[in-house]
Amino acid sequence: MRIPKPYIVSLAVFGALSAIATIPNALFWLFIVSIPLLGAPGFVVLAAPTILIYLLAIAPLVLARTAPNRPVAIGLVAIGLLIPVGIAIVPGWISEQRATEFIARMSAEDVSGTADGKPRRIELIGNSASGLFEFNQGIGDKTATCNQICARLLFNGEVDWVRVTRMPDASVLLRKETARSVTYRIEHRDFCPDAAPAGYVVEKVVRDRLISGDCLIAEAGGNEAADATVRLSTNYSSKSYPPAPFPDAPDFVLVDSIKQFQINMRGTDDASPLRRQTETAVLVLAKPYYIGTEMHIQGGYSGPTRGRRRIVARPIDLAGSLRAAFGYEIGDIAPAKSDSVRAIAERILAIPASAAPVFSTQQQDVLVEALKATAKQASGSSADIEFVSHIVTDDRMTISTAALAIQEMLRKNPGLYRPLIPVVLDRMSGPGDQTTSHYKSMLGWSLSDVSTNDLRPYREKMIGIVEAQPDWTTYGVLTRLAEFGDDDATSLVIRRLDPGGSARSNPEFAAIAACRASALSWPALEPVVLTYLASKTRNRLDDDESPLLLALVRFGQKAQALDIVQKRGLSNGARVIDRLNRFEPDFDPSRCRDRL
Repeated sequence: MRIPKPYIVSLAVFGALSAIATIPNALFWLFIVSIPLLGAPGFVVLAAPTILIYLLAIAPLVLARTAPNRPVAIGLVAIGLLIPVGIAIVPGWISEQRATEFIARMSAEDVSGTADGKPRRIELIGNSASGLFEFNQGIGDKTATCNQICARLLFNGEVDWVRVTRMPDASVLLRKETARSVTYRIEHRDFCPDAAPAGYVVEKVVRDRLISGDCLIAEAGGNEAADATVRLSTNYSSKSYPPAPFPDAPDFVLVDSIKQFQINMRGTDDASPLRRQTETAVLVLAKPYYIGTEMHIQGGYSGPTRGRRRIVARPIDLAGSLRAAFGYEIGDIAPAKSDSVRAIAERILAIPASAAPVFSTQQQDVLVEALKATAKQASGSSADIEFVSHIVTDDRMTISTAALAIQEMLRKNPGLYRPLIPVVLDRMSGPGDQTTSHYKSMLGWSLSDVSTNDLRPYREKMIGIVEAQPDWTTYGVLTRLAEFGDDDATSLVIRRLDPGGSARSNPEFAAIAACRASALSWPALEPVVLTYLASKTRNRLDDDESPLLLALVRFGQKAQALDIVQKRGLSNGARVIDRLNRFEPDFDPSRCRDRL
């Protein structure tokens, strides 16, 4: 029997490609360099080991073509069909059988009981890997947040309190952690403290309940015994550090994780739980069998691996298990008493500062929502101006997004909301700290669309604000100063543009002010602008240069701006010149922030 040459060549080619696939990180770099070809070479190398296996498996079929007689050919064909089918199916089938046996062994001690009544005091215990805590989700204390189930139980009155206990992770990197417990309850008050860590997402229905006075009170620890204890534990995770295989894993199976859910009533121990459920996640060999790859950019094995699929047996459903065990509803949180957002906001503003020195994040969210609703109105009234002014001037307001709504008001209806200009400037004039810096900065930018004539009566106040705070919090005000034709304002812009000036001031925003300048201010600014541009030597434009080049164009000196760019030999000079040519003298000052 003779082996055909094309078959031998195919074996040699895919054997060589398979050898490349075994080189650590070879596939990663091959995909990178073959991006122009949509990664096609990488996919070929990725598939090469699998193709090689099945090419070898069909060798009897290839030999059957040159068999000496018909019975031998038929036998070779039969073998040539059985071998690839067996390779495709049998390893995966064996892996699934072993996994089924392993899952049954892990769940052998599971129990499913039902309590006689609903516990009024419950403790939820888990670690970071258990699923009890979600990243940037939940309310309450950051050390052990109250998750959605906890919140539903409390706000719907199904329990008196919930204690949440975060257990330390098994990771060696976190071995110094200790268990942390927080007990949560609902208490009605006139106004509520902050109910979530900074940056955490709070459901609107929860926020509205908090605003209505249904406060989530969090107390560290707690010695009172719970009626029921619910524990979510991660007995094993392949993602833990340092990584280690499961000590008793069956052949052909990789154990991904083993989690356990257990309920104990008060006075019982692990030997007599009310309910126990084991969730087992395993990786079994895929059907059909194939060779895939693993890539670990930050270390670990990189290379060919047997293809697998993930099976999760008896997945844990915390809410469903609590319903089944105790009869809890754990339904959607009942909404607060219906009222307009404006009415709620006015009640918040009416709270005296002596009683509430700061507004909670949830209260400020409502105030911002009320501002946005006011900004969307087709028309306004003096009551609207008074309402907005009250929000702006209240020292307890610190959320920067409020300024966006004010900017929208000043843009859509400048005549009506013109009285807000001195209010905004007065708020910026007061002393600031880290909690109000972003808010004050955004208030300054809220004046971006206000006309120069409307700002002119307040130029002295604006100069005073920039002089008193030579940092990023006043950049929005700084960009408007050169529009007044005032010597003091223009001089201040020049000082902020000076490279040797205040280390706290970014010259980019003084450059924007120079671009927005009036014709009266430009003669004083022009030599400073040219000197500043001449001092630059990099082969790329800095952020503060684009506004200055645009300033030259705006005041009829486009040829000089183009000459400066050509002489600099910028690496992106052609693009800068093309963009400069799109501007004409006296273009709208709002475009002074465009990038070249």
